Amino acid sequence: MVKWRAARATNLPALTQQRWLRYVAFSVLYAAQGLPYGFIVVALPAFLAERGLSAAQIGSFIGIALLPVSMKLLVAPLMDRWSFLPMGRRRPWVLAAQLGMALSFAAFALVAQPLAHLTWLTIAGFAAYFFIAFQDVAVDGMAIDVVPLQEQARTNGVMRGSMLLGMSGSTAGVSWLLNHWGLPPTALLVSGMMVAIMVVPLLLRERPGERLLPWSSGEASAQATLSTAPNWKSIGRNLVQVLVLPSSLALAGTILACRAASGLLEAALTVITVQELGWQDTTFTQLNASGYLAAGLIGMLLGGRLVDTIGRKRAMTAAALVLMVATVLLGAGPHLWPERGVVSSYIIAYLLLDMVFTIGFYATAMALCAPRVAATQFALYMALSNFAFSVGASRLGILKDTFGSAHLLFWVAGGLALGALLLQLIQFNVHRQRLDALEK
Repeated sequence: MVKWRAARATNLPALTQQRWLRYVAFSVLYAAQGLPYGFIVVALPAFLAERGLSAAQIGSFIGIALLPVSMKLLVAPLMDRWSFLPMGRRRPWVLAAQLGMALSFAAFALVAQPLAHLTWLTIAGFAAYFFIAFQDVAVDGMAIDVVPLQEQARTNGVMRGSMLLGMSGSTAGVSWLLNHWGLPPTALLVSGMMVAIMVVPLLLRERPGERLLPWSSGEASAQATLSTAPNWKSIGRNLVQVLVLPSSLALAGTILACRAASGLLEAALTVITVQELGWQDTTFTQLNASGYLAAGLIGMLLGGRLVDTIGRKRAMTAAALVLMVATVLLGAGPHLWPERGVVSSYIIAYLLLDMVFTIGFYATAMALCAPRVAATQFALYMALSNFAFSVGASRLGILKDTFGSAHLLFWVAGGLALGALLLQLIQFNVHRQRLDALEK
């Protein structure tokens, strides 16, 4: 019986062998990243606020819990440098991170009275996002390693859509569970879901011939061995070499311009709708939640296919330019803003276009990554994106006071236009040839 089970395990397909298996695996793993967001950032703070926790305490809880997100740049080089290669280059990290996520949510179950033990609650939230950061970097690195170049757009559509659906579903589901069951049972259920999700990377190898478990038979693949950086010096050298290539610089400029525009736009929309137009905050958040749900579904079913069909650069360029035109029209017609349908339609359009742009961006970033430093390079692009978004949002006060709400939208349009222009400098084939030369 033991031998039969071992034989069956050995015959399980690897991620590099089956496209549908890659779609299933990465959609499940990305949904695992969306679930904690709804629990820790949305549902649990709302649950605590309703029971009298102050805004300052809630803000402190969320802020500390999310701190590990900024650690991805420290985590990524570790994954490029070390791994247990007989089990795959990224898979051991994914398994360890997923187990850590499960244990962290089990820790929430120890807090029967959350208001009286906020410190322990905060520690559990920090621990959960510490392992989420590991899982995010490891899964991105695995996708770069095992997904063929021609599939990256569709795979990213599935991945991003799954994460949005996980966020949307967990926000509603966890909120209901917290109010009807309380924190310990809800936390144990989420922990159990993390364990269930861990079965996927537990049973699926990255490449044929690798070990399923540390004590199983198998060996490191030649591709994983060759693509692993031999030392820290080579990681630094390879990273610098690839980041100064023209296409890498063009992508960096595109992201700085477009994500700064997005940060400014999202901050502006909150002020315009709630403060200037008098919307209820719940109306604005529910509209965004509906938009995220629609974007997630469309991203999974059509977004990746659309980007793959028309090309990454064309999809990103089209999304940026269409949003630019819509933003100019919105900025030119502030007298139409009291008509709720006008601003609502714009917000939904923004979320859908941003979904298309993001799928194209992630697929482009994957295509430009050098295998030996893929996790670090991709994490750097993500950090640059987050930094640009924060800078854009932080400029809201100055631009609004100087130009007014309507005219600041022209700055958003300008950023989108600049990003679309820089995007044309990316040359995938030339970049790939230069990467091949660097790998030799």
